[in-house]
Amino acid sequence: MSNLTEDNAFAVGFGELDGNSLASEGDCVQCQICGGAHPLKGGTNTKTGEHDTTLLCYKCGDELYLAAVGGRLLNDVSLVQEATDADR
Repeated sequence: MSNLTEDNAFAVGFGELDGNSLASEGDCVQCQICGGAHPLKGGTNTKTGEHDTTLLCYKCGDELYLAAVGGRLLNDVSLVQEATDADR
């Protein structure tokens, strides 16, 4: 996320997501694009090279979508039952 612009950047204020549902890597969310269920995945910390789950995203097609920050779902993101193999 080093090339953030006004078009693709947003901020999450301290405590803003406190009331939202908890989410963990491997949980599945309802995709707002295709309607399917996609598993959440973390990424790699670019400074340490270690696996990091601070930001949880899901992939739909060739695009990656942010779904959770600090273990809390973003607004309008919902957990669903486990994804099918086609959704992984």
